[in-house]
Amino acid sequence: MPQRSASHGVEESSLKRYPNHHERKSSTSLTDDYQAYLSLEAPAPPIHRDASSSTRSSSAGDSSSSVNKTVLPKSAVRKNQVSMLLNELDQIKLQSTQQASDLEHRHQELERAFLAKEKEYNKISTNFHQLVKTIRATDDDFSTIRVKLAMLQSKTAALPLSLKKYDASTSRDVFSKRWPALKADMTRLYDQRGAGATCILVEKLLFEVFIDRIFNMPVYIGLPTNAAYETIRQYMDPHDTDWSLRLRQQLCKLAAKSMQTNDQANQAIMAAKEALVKDLESLLGDIYTNECKDVLAGKVQKLVDIAADVSLAMHSQDTSVEPSKINEALLSDPDMMQSVDAFAADSSGQIRIVVSPPFIADEPSEKLVLLRGKGIVC
Repeated sequence: MPQRSASHGVEESSLKRYPNHHERKSSTSLTDDYQAYLSLEAPAPPIHRDASSSTRSSSAGDSSSSVNKTVLPKSAVRKNQVSMLLNELDQIKLQSTQQASDLEHRHQELERAFLAKEKEYNKISTNFHQLVKTIRATDDDFSTIRVKLAMLQSKTAALPLSLKKYDASTSRDVFSKRWPALKADMTRLYDQRGAGATCILVEKLLFEVFIDRIFNMPVYIGLPTNAAYETIRQYMDPHDTDWSLRLRQQLCKLAAKSMQTNDQANQAIMAAKEALVKDLESLLGDIYTNECKDVLAGKVQKLVDIAADVSLAMHSQDTSVEPSKINEALLSDPDMMQSVDAFAADSSGQIRIVVSPPFIADEPSEKLVLLRGKGIVC
């Protein structure tokens, strides 16, 4: 059977839609049928939406997608945070390692610079010591110092012999007040020696003052830099004893030069010597009569000059020469002390009274006794 046409299909649909097709259709019904026919012949035209409706549609889609988005579990979030922290820690470690490497490199550079400076300082110090070794206040050595010390000892012992007139009772009081611990031994000495005891004790008195006011001076009697040098010596000796010794040699040289040029330092030296002479005159004036006082000042002045001269030579040596401290009641060492045989009957070997101490040069290898001391041994 031949195919039906599209118009025939339309008619059938029209008959179904309008069963009373025999009735006369109005113009409005015809128009509707025509529109239905057109809808079967061609696709429906596209529908144009405005921008606002499109935006609303997009927003609705995003909202629905966000609602449907999967939420990560807490363990995954924490794992991610831990991973980030570990990465940061690795970065910090890397930076710390780099900084430590830089600091180590800087430390090595500073250490090399320090060693170079230390080597340079040691070289300068060695040259300085070699230079100051040639600086001497005097030309004395140990042999000439020994001669001068022996001369001082003999002249000090001779002074009281030249001052014969003294007050026995007053002299005993003077010595007892000065050395109260030796009162018993001095009484025994007076009983054995009589006037000779006064000579021995005067010699002891003079040497005690010489040691305190001349030989124990840091550099030289009356020198204005004595106190400053002593402060430096106390600081430097734990680090470098040789350094302070060289400095004292130079200061002794300056003191000798000052005495030649009579500058301000020499005026202080002369004032200190004059004060020492007056103090000794006052001490001895309580022992001897007025007749002896006229010659006392000149004799004491000579002893002070000899002691000051030998002290300058002692302090200018490469090896320090000092009086050794000897205490009473110790056993006598014949290499260091010579005995004044006041108590011939006793042979215990104990030192009862130290008249003058020994003078010793403290060499690195041994101690040299330049002058033996004198003492009352029993």
